Amino acid sequence: LAALQHIDDTGAAGAAHIMRQPELEVGIVQLPLPGLAAQLKLRGEDPRTEWPLPKYEQVPPAQALANASDSTIAIVTEGGIVHRGNPEKLESGWATKWVRIDTAEEPEMTPDKFQSIHGGFDTTAASAEPNRMVPLDAAREMEKEGDIGKLHDYVYSTTGNMGPIASFKQFGQEIAAELSSAGVQGVILTAT
Repeated sequence: LAALQHIDDTGAAGAAHIMRQPELEVGIVQLPLPGLAAQLKLRGEDPRTEWPLPKYEQVPPAQALANASDSTIAIVTEGGIVHRGNPEKLESGWATKWVRIDTAEEPEMTPDKFQSIHGGFDTTAASAEPNRMVPLDAAREMEKEGDIGKLHDYVYSTTGNMGPIASFKQFGQEIAAELSSAGVQGVILTAT
C-alpha cells in the first residue's frame, strides 16, 4: 500500500510516497514542490511578482482574402526549416536572420532535402516529415485544385525562439516587404 508522508511540519515543502509490497520496499519518490506563486496563494499572500512581465504591442489581424483562388500565397515559418545540412547557416536560437528557400520546383518538403534546426523543441518529427512544419504538399494540392491561385516560389524561414522581440519584428517587416513587392496577397504562417 502507498502511504503519504509529509516531509516537514508545515507541509509546504512537499511530500513523499512510500511504496511497499510484502517483504519489498520499492522506493521513495520525491514529489515536486509547488511553485512559489502557488505557495503564496495557499498561505493567503499576494502572489504578484516584483518583476512584471513586459507589455507587448498588439498587432491587428489583416483583412481576410476576398478570394484565395485568385491570390498568390506564400508560406512563412518560424520552425527553422532549412536545406538538409543547414547550408544557410540559420541559427537554432537567437536568430540573426531569416532565409529564403526556393521551392518553385518542389512538389513537397522531403526529409532528404529539408530539416528543422530549431533549438526550442525536439525537431525529430519535423525533420522526418518537414511537410508538417511547412505544408508545401497540402499547399500544392490546394494550388492544383484551384483553392489558391498560385503558390509563391519561395518559403521564408527563421527560428522564433530566444531572441529579442525587436529582431523578430524586423524580420517580419523585411519578409512582408519582400512578399508585398512580389505581389503576394496572403501567407500561411506556421509556428512551433
